[in-house]
Amino acid sequence: MIVLTALGRATIARLAGIGRVAIYFLETLTHVARPPFYLRELGQAFLQVGYFSLPVVGLTAIFTGLGSLSYGELAGERMKLGLLLHDPEEEHD
Repeated sequence: MIVLTALGRATIARLAGIGRVAIYFLETLTHVARPPFYLRELGQAFLQVGYFSLPVVGLTAIFTGLGSLSYGELAGERMKLGLLLHDPEEEHD
């Protein structure tokens, strides 16, 4: 009986936590739809996050591409052989 009581309390505590998160989420959604709306600030935030971050995205793509290309080079093949064989001697050559 004591085990069932402890299990029931733990279950109720877990469900209460889930309920608090659900209420917080619903309150957040209702606050999104309430005035005042700051459309200028919203537009500036979209511009800042979406447009001004494009150079970072471009540089990331360039460096990722360079890393992929260098993986196929001969030196990369020699290092890959050591990694595949799990041989520390081959990795250092």
